[in-house]
Amino acid sequence: QYPCQLKEAVKRFVEERKHIIRSLKDGETVTAQIKVWIQLVVNTIILIIGLIISGVNSADVWIGFTTFIVGFSFVFGGAIKTAFENFLYIYGSHPFEVGDSILIGTTKQYTVERVLLQTTELSHFGETRIVQNSVIRSIEPLINLSRSTTHFYPLSFIIDAQLLKDEFLNGVNEQVESFLHKNKDIYSSYFRVDCHEFRPPVKVVITLIFGYEWSLEDLHRSNVYKSKMAAHFCRVLLAHGAKYTPIVEFPDSH
Repeated sequence: QYPCQLKEAVKRFVEERKHIIRSLKDGETVTAQIKVWIQLVVNTIILIIGLIISGVNSADVWIGFTTFIVGFSFVFGGAIKTAFENFLYIYGSHPFEVGDSILIGTTKQYTVERVLLQTTELSHFGETRIVQNSVIRSIEPLINLSRSTTHFYPLSFIIDAQLLKDEFLNGVNEQVESFLHKNKDIYSSYFRVDCHEFRPPVKVVITLIFGYEWSLEDLHRSNVYKSKMAAHFCRVLLAHGAKYTPIVEFPDSH
């Protein structure tokens, strides 16, 4: 067991270092783009001051400068606005970074490979997508699976409402709690059994809410242990007399 844990720890350490290196490279690229914009603004200001010092009419300089700004904003205004919003989104909100697993609007899981000012490179089992950051900003929801350290699932069964007695619920809670304690390396210790949803004519939905103490990015692992929990919960319900009596409907006689 310990060699396997050590192997996983070393693997995670190497992956984190690789992600940090990629993040630094992407950060340098974005910084270089921003420096170009700043240098352009500074050079323009120096040019205007130089023209005024050299004796050119300041009114003519100002008119020429404002004309240039209006034309420049007409052509590139949208692109500059989008780039500025992307900068605030990526480095202000900071919803993800290189190496994170994310869900964007759907159930398809992506891994962030590169983060640039205008685009983000995503991968999904060998499929690489280059997505505009403006598109990512407009899609909801965006779920960062790597930062979701815990997650919960519901399991529901329909049983006869007449079984809802204190002895039944106490027995179910005790056995579920015992199962979670025995598998505390897999499941969270917190759980809840709800039975507040009724179905006609005399049925009730009993729901077990349980969780895992790991990131949501490992969806396959979560689904495997969800099946294990569902099988155990079903056995617990049956052991305490839970049943579902079929509803017999008689056709109308004419």
